[in-house]
Amino acid sequence: MGAGFHFKRPRRLLGLDFGASSFKVVELTRIGAEVRLTGFDASPVGDDPERALTELLQRGRYTSRDVALAVGGRSACVRYASFPRMPQDELLEAVRLESDRLLPFEDTAITLDCQELTPSRGAPDEETVPVLVAACRTDFVEERVDAVLRAGFTPTAVDVDIFGLVNAWSLDDSAERPSVVALVDVGSSRTGVVLLEEGTPRFNREFGQGSLDVSSSTSAVMQAPIAGASEPNELDALAREIALSVEYAEHNEGLEVEEIHLTGGGALIDGLRVRLAEESRKRVELWDPMKQLVQASDEASLLELGERGPSFTVALGLAARLVAA
Repeated sequence: MGAGFHFKRPRRLLGLDFGASSFKVVELTRIGAEVRLTGFDASPVGDDPERALTELLQRGRYTSRDVALAVGGRSACVRYASFPRMPQDELLEAVRLESDRLLPFEDTAITLDCQELTPSRGAPDEETVPVLVAACRTDFVEERVDAVLRAGFTPTAVDVDIFGLVNAWSLDDSAERPSVVALVDVGSSRTGVVLLEEGTPRFNREFGQGSLDVSSSTSAVMQAPIAGASEPNELDALAREIALSVEYAEHNEGLEVEEIHLTGGGALIDGLRVRLAEESRKRVELWDPMKQLVQASDEASLLELGERGPSFTVALGLAARLVAA
């Protein structure tokens, strides 16, 4: 997505996902029109997050020192609104003036950005246009930016983590893809849902259920429970909440989701894909955008990635900002 807090144009970029239980990093390099995967790694957050982050970034011997990082959770917010057509600088000022109405932050300094979206295909012709507004508490942004700086790297963009999914989706421009999809990122303690129409976000929701709620046998690095370790009641609850989110998004936007694409470490929970398909009555696919990039890289990287690919989707999407930069 274009909405984000930019600083400069990259040719190589690291995407850094601050997960609740692990840090994930992906490096992409742009050579002409081609984008190559040139590195990836993950590490548990542990008892000393700053040390874990520094060691993760420094041990990779990455070509780039530039980092696109994510913010999320209760400190970040995404809203969709309608505004009259106007230049970007005027739109940003208009959003700032309306921030008290649009955003849930009170008496708190916020960092925000916005982007005009293409109208939905079913929307009537109007003088207003849909606008995506992304905002985060400034102290939270500064905290993560400072952590990257202390590790010896340079923050070049900050994005709301859930839109890393949108960027990752845009890496594949296959004509065979469905036009309306729901992207679902299941982390250790949170799950994010984004409805896309022709690659444009129309709705997103995040709720506080994840793989840790389903199973106590969880990989701290990849947020993926061991097959067969899930608890049926919690599994059903997670699948039902995702299905209800997709149903609400459809009703809210007047669109019908053709497929649900499940990613994140929690996407590997044994039985989740099947239960979600039953609850939603839709086709559900495991989405692993890392797999294709790694296969185009080398056999050693493919072996290193193993089944962990979905855990890197947000980090990959953050690094994918270099494609649109």
